[in-house]
Amino acid sequence: MIGATAEYCVLFSAIAGCIKEAVDEWRKPGAWSYADLLATILGGLVIQIEVWIA
Repeated sequence: MIGATAEYCVLFSAIAGCIKEAVDEWRKPGAWSYADLLATILGGLVIQIEVWIA
């Protein structure tokens, strides 16, 4: 079961990153950062890889 949910880590982190960047943009126009979004997505990828290895 964990293996199946781990496949969604990147998707969930991408959704979370987009929501976070949207809130940042709403609070301060021009604050959207693709670098922050990429870092969030890569964090989800790292967790997904760790679950696959374990």
